[in-house]
Amino acid sequence: MSYEDLENWENQSQQITNLTENLNKIIESACNENYFGVKELEEIQGKMSILLEQGMFWLAQENAQRFVYDLKEFTMWVCNYCEEIEGSWNEEE
Repeated sequence: MSYEDLENWENQSQQITNLTENLNKIIESACNENYFGVKELEEIQGKMSILLEQGMFWLAQENAQRFVYDLKEFTMWVCNYCEEIEGSWNEEE
C-alpha cells in the first residue's frame, strides 16, 4: 500500500465518520420531534440493515469510496423521508 493509498483510505474513513455522525443527528432529531411511528422506524431499520451489509461488503473489498456513496444516498433518503412525513401532516391540516 502506497502513502497515497493510505492517505486516501484515511480520508474515506473520516468521511464515513462524519456521515455517520450526521445521519445519527438527523434520525435523533426526527425521533425527538416524533416524526416516526413504529411503521416508519421499521422501514428505516430495514433499509439501514441493508446499508450496513453493503458497507461491510465494500469495506471488505477495500472500496470505502463506494460505502461513502451509499451513506450519502441513505442520508438523503432519510431527509426526503422526513420531508414526506412532514408533508403528509400538512395535508391533514
